Amino acid sequence: MSIALAVSVGACTAHQPVRAPPAAVPAPEPVAAAPAPQPQPQPAKPAPPKRAIKPVAPPAVVEAPPATPAIGVIGMSQDELRTALGEPAERIDQGPGQAWIYKTPSCTVEVMFFLDVTRNGYYALDRKVSGAAPVDQNSPAERACYSEIQNARHR
Repeated sequence: MSIALAVSVGACTAHQPVRAPPAAVPAPEPVAAAPAPQPQPQPAKPAPPKRAIKPVAPPAVVEAPPATPAIGVIGMSQDELRTALGEPAERIDQGPGQAWIYKTPSCTVEVMFFLDVTRNGYYALDRKVSGAAPVDQNSPAERACYSEIQNARHR
């Protein structure tokens, strides 16, 4: 039996293909280090769209009204009116108030003052302007009359 066993073992080995020992896996060749990639410059941000700039017009020049107190006579103190128009041609006491009268060849202005106890002084409450031309409150004729009174004061 031993021979039979040896022959059968030998036969088994005879029919098997001979295998080569596993080949050693070659080590990868060292690869030269690739240069570090250069940072790419960031693309420039596109400029914001330009807006059309409209030229700014200079502010309109507003001519100052003539230096006359046509609108401001009411509410003026006696000192303020004296500064604006000068000394009146006449002063008339009228009960609790007083009237100042300014005269020129073409017009007359009468300003009525009454005591204002809160401000402790006499202040203009009303005026009457008369002349050759019809004179309405704040009319060009009234302003012309005030200008004429001011000009007469400087002569």
